[in-house]
Amino acid sequence: MLIWNLKFLVILLLSLLYVLLQLVLDKPGVYLLQGSFLKHAIDFYTLSCVCSFFFLFLESVLDLQCKLRLDQGPCRVYIIKWYYDKQANACAQFWYGGCHGNANRFESEEECREACVFSSGGKNLYLSLH
Repeated sequence: MLIWNLKFLVILLLSLLYVLLQLVLDKPGVYLLQGSFLKHAIDFYTLSCVCSFFFLFLESVLDLQCKLRLDQGPCRVYIIKWYYDKQANACAQFWYGGCHGNANRFESEEECREACVFSSGGKNLYLSLH
């Protein structure tokens, strides 16, 4: 959910920047530092596509984190952490060994639930309750 809010904010700011630069310079396809080797058009559509792909990539990485199985790691430091159990659609505590493991490991139940817990409709249950 945080990713989509951030995506919206970045695209909104880029849109405003694009419109303001066009108004100030009164040219379609705004160029910065004309006459230099840095003559690049600021194209809103290109910027929004790049931002969209970036946020889709981040979202896919975060989504992968929630699909990984529990891995306590081989070490024996034993620290209490949280992981997401996708079959139960819930977060649970486990003893993390202190090394290796995988990305399905969270510092708190709240962090785990914000990232992974969904209602049956696909909406983040934790964020909708708070």
